[in-house]
Amino acid sequence: MTPLALGATAPAPVVAPISLGFAVKEGSVAKHPALERVDPDGPCGPVATLRVTAIPDFKPSGPFTTNPAVELNSNGKIVRRWRLPADYTVSALDGDWMLISYAGKSNPLWINAEDKLGMATSEDADFALGGNDGVMVTEACPAGATIPPGAQCLSVRDRPAQMRRIIATAGVCS
Repeated sequence: MTPLALGATAPAPVVAPISLGFAVKEGSVAKHPALERVDPDGPCGPVATLRVTAIPDFKPSGPFTTNPAVELNSNGKIVRRWRLPADYTVSALDGDWMLISYAGKSNPLWINAEDKLGMATSEDADFALGGNDGVMVTEACPAGATIPPGAQCLSVRDRPAQMRRIIATAGVCS
């Protein structure tokens, strides 16, 4: 992917549905037109696999949930939100796009705050799956920050801007 700063292009969009997992809320029955299967014994509880081209807009009363990730400013105020599939972790930032991967080990892809998905290149995959030393470090959350349950704050370097941004997100099974 070409860096997104200064008018560069976004990652190639996901146009053909891909399989992504979403946590099934306790006591819920997984029903969705894009449902492929349900793994009742997922690493953190039941996970429903859906065929999607974007993160679905799940109703709060529905059976599925996403993992929130938020960007915080230095005062702890939320400036941007992403909704991640189950068990996906942050690997990098590139403008409004976040590179994520399944448990930090496989299936990297890009996601933006509008729930659009982008394809990761082989270079992105190498970066997401081990070549990102120093890009992301755990740090204390800003005082007064409201973060998602189970989340920790990460200082993540935005690749083209080479500036650090604070992302609060839960790890796998948090």
